[in-house]
Amino acid sequence: MAIPPQYRAAVLAAFFVVAYGSLSVPAVLAGVLVTHISLPSTFEIFGSAAAAIALLVALQAWRTRPEHRPVPVPAPEPAQP
Repeated sequence: MAIPPQYRAAVLAAFFVVAYGSLSVPAVLAGVLVTHISLPSTFEIFGSAAAAIALLVALQAWRTRPEHRPVPVPAPEPAQP
């Protein structure tokens, strides 16, 4: 589905806000968390959360994959004598 021209800038801006947020928010949270617990514990929590999210995304992608439907091949026409 194509985005109408009058909305393309807004959609691109929203994409970048989400992309920057998805990179910066976990880093800031990890920085705050490391002040309360040790650095190795923070790495374990951060890594476990990232792995769990990756597994959930992979599972959802596998569940919603398109079905493979074989393309029917037409039968050859009989030769004319």
